[in-house]
Amino acid sequence: MAPTVANVIPGHMATVGQAFSYVIPANTFTDTETPASLTLTVNGLPPGLNFTPPALISGAPTTITGTPFSVTVTATDPGSLSIATTFSFTINAANTAPVSTTNANQTATVGTAFSYTVNAFIDETPASLTYTASISPANSFSFDTATRIITGTPSLSGVSTVTVTATDPGSLSANTSFTIMVSPASVVAGPFSITGVTMVSCTTISAGQRQISINPQYAGLNGQPISFSVVNEMVPTTAAGPYFLQMYIDNPSFTLKATQTGSAGEASFVYNWLAACNGGGTPPVNQAPTTTGIANQTGTVGVSFTLNAGSSFSDPNGDVLSFTATGLPAGLSLSGSTISGTPLVSGVSSVTIKATDPGSLSVSTSFTLAVSPAPVVVPGGPFSITGVTTVSCTTISAGRRQLTFTPQYAGVSGAAISFSVVNEMLPTTAPGPYSLQM
Repeated sequence: MAPTVANVIPGHMATVGQAFSYVIPANTFTDTETPASLTLTVNGLPPGLNFTPPALISGAPTTITGTPFSVTVTATDPGSLSIATTFSFTINAANTAPVSTTNANQTATVGTAFSYTVNAFIDETPASLTYTASISPANSFSFDTATRIITGTPSLSGVSTVTVTATDPGSLSANTSFTIMVSPASVVAGPFSITGVTMVSCTTISAGQRQISINPQYAGLNGQPISFSVVNEMVPTTAAGPYFLQMYIDNPSFTLKATQTGSAGEASFVYNWLAACNGGGTPPVNQAPTTTGIANQTGTVGVSFTLNAGSSFSDPNGDVLSFTATGLPAGLSLSGSTISGTPLVSGVSSVTIKATDPGSLSVSTSFTLAVSPAPVVVPGGPFSITGVTTVSCTTISAGRRQLTFTPQYAGVSGAAISFSVVNEMLPTTAPGPYSLQM
């Protein structure tokens, strides 16, 4: 007798370009005489899929189906009697990330209700997208994930940045950003005045410096030109804002000035720009620079000398430091943070380097610079020790000293010199200075 179909094979789905594997269940067919001897064949598989006996369908589909494929599975017994069953096979497109849409920058007013619907993203299944949003600063705005609507009544003027993210069921996502510029509440007409400032942007240049963009807010406007300035920061201009300034954090406030043609007097307004940059928080405190110190140095008369003193200083706020030096020996000078030059006289100098930040806070460090005389060469003369330069002499105890010195020679030929101190130091060809405890 021919085999029979015992269980229907369910329909299957796969994705273009992605691996697929399915084993036809052993209980799909049955045979009363020899159930274990059935041979399976498969026809109608989508392109990219193959059948591997005894029961494996596998591969990576290469074609998206308009309509499902009808796949036929045939079971044949040893007597060549057979039975077939079919199932559907659908090939879907590979999942792709949503595509973001743009949203125009929005405007709002302090104390006035605001509402805006964010544009939907583009996706194969747009209804399945999940939306989230971040709003910084929040300024009383909130986002409804179901309707994509931003609502709220802002309480502060300024700029909030909105970033909306859409995620599909496969965890692929995209995002888009725009701004909401909140203007101060309207002021009843009266004398010309500066009523407030809108912080358009605040960008960090360094730990101690910011670039800001501002728009002043006025009352009593008559439609005539306005001359605007910032005391010590920006000269008067009749150009429209926003206005750009580079500011140091140790100067957290400045004074705005404005005059309007046809209005009497000058309007003035003190603005804490740093608090606005920080979202209204406490401005950071300027801290003094620090130093790791500079080791004692040596030089030689007539020989070029260079020392980068700036590498021994740093500033917690990241400010640019200015440097001064005192006690430099003749022939040396400070440029920027580098000491350089050619020493003119021998001797030991105590040098102090001072670093100062833009807020006038400073730190200093001192070190000794021992300048040895230029080597004396007597042409044709005998080799000899002509003198000794004392580099340093440090008290260890009432009866003991640490001495550092450099011997001076004549008749130097350029060959190696072996130097020693009787009963104190064994011969060495290492160059000085040499240190002894005496």
